[in-house]
Amino acid sequence: MNQTLTLRRLTRSPKRSQNDELLFQKGVNVIVGDKDSGKTTWLRMLDYVLGDDDKPDLAFGEGVAATYHTIEAEFVLGENPLTLQRSWSADAAKTKMLMDGTAINVADLSDLLLTNLGIPRLNFPKGDPFAERKWPALSFRTLLRHIYRQERFWSDWADKQPEADQHASLSLFLGVAEALFPPKFGELVRKQKELDRLTFTREAHQNLLDQIAADLLRQKEISVAVTDASIATAEQRLHDELVSVEKERATLLAAVAEKVEARISSHAMAAKAQLDWLQEAKVALDAEIHQVTHRLTELRSYAQMLAEDASQAYILLRMCSPWILIAGLFNSLHTTCLIRRRLFRSATTGRGFGLLTRSDW
Repeated sequence: MNQTLTLRRLTRSPKRSQNDELLFQKGVNVIVGDKDSGKTTWLRMLDYVLGDDDKPDLAFGEGVAATYHTIEAEFVLGENPLTLQRSWSADAAKTKMLMDGTAINVADLSDLLLTNLGIPRLNFPKGDPFAERKWPALSFRTLLRHIYRQERFWSDWADKQPEADQHASLSLFLGVAEALFPPKFGELVRKQKELDRLTFTREAHQNLLDQIAADLLRQKEISVAVTDASIATAEQRLHDELVSVEKERATLLAAVAEKVEARISSHAMAAKAQLDWLQEAKVALDAEIHQVTHRLTELRSYAQMLAEDASQAYILLRMCSPWILIAGLFNSLHTTCLIRRRLFRSATTGRGFGLLTRSDW
C-alpha cells in the first residue's frame, strides 16, 4: 500500500534572531503575501531540504543563504512523523543531512523516500535503448520536479527536464509505468552492467596475458596460444640469461674485491710506516725523559746538601768565634768551588755528577 507524505511544519533558523516557521494544515494550503515578501523563497528552501544538489546561494539566493544556516521540515509519512534537516554553515558537511536525527548522504535521500513511500523502482530507456548504461532509475528528485511547479516555468511541463524523464514520470503518475517498463527491464539493466564488467575484466586479463607471453617468448605475433614447445624454449632462454647474469655478477664482484684489496694494502703500508716512526719517536722521548729524571735527582741531592751547609753555617755564626767563622766560611767556599768544578765536568762529559762527600771538602 502506498504511503502519503504530508508537510506539517517548515522551520528556518537565522544566525542572529529567532526561528521563522510556517505551519500547514490538512488539505490545500495557500501562502499569501505581498510581492517579494519571500513566498517563493520558502518553497525553494523546502525544495533544498528535499535533496536539491545546488549550493544554497544558487538554490535560494545569496542574501537568504547568508541570513540563515538551517532549514528543517516536519512531515507525516503515513501515520509516522518524519523530520528532515539540512544545514549549510561553515562547519556543516555539504553532502550530509539529518533524517529523524540520523546523518545520511543527500544522494541517498531519493532511494529512502521512494522506499518509505512505496513507490516502485523504475528503470526507463534514455536515448538509445541498446547503448551501454542508458536505462537509469527514476529518482524521487525527478518526480518532485514534475510535482513542484515554479512560477517561472509555468509554460513548461517541468523545469528543464528531458522528454524521456517527462514520459517516465507521467507514466508513473498514470499508473502505467510497470506495464511500459516492467521489472524485467531493470533486471536487464543489471545484467547488462554485469556483462560490461565481465567483458572489461576479460579484456584486461587478455591484455595482461598477451604482454606476459610476448615478454617470455620474445615473439610479438604469439598471443595466448602458448604450446609446450614454446614454453620449454622460453624456459631454456631464461635459464641461459640467468647463467649469463650470474657470470657477470661474479666478474663484477671479483673486480670490486681486487680494487678494495689494493686500496686496503696501500693504506696498510702507509699506516705501518707511520707506526714505525711513532715507535722511534717514543724511544727517543723515553731516553730524554730518563736523562732529565736522572739530572733532577742529582739537583735535588745538591739542594739538600746546600741546605745542610747553610744550617751548619748558621750554627757556626751563632756559636763560634770570628776566626772559627772565617775558617768555616773558607771551608764552605772550598766546598763550593769543588761542587762547581764537578758540575762543570758533568756538563762537559754528559755523565752527571755524583754526591760530594766530606773527603771532597
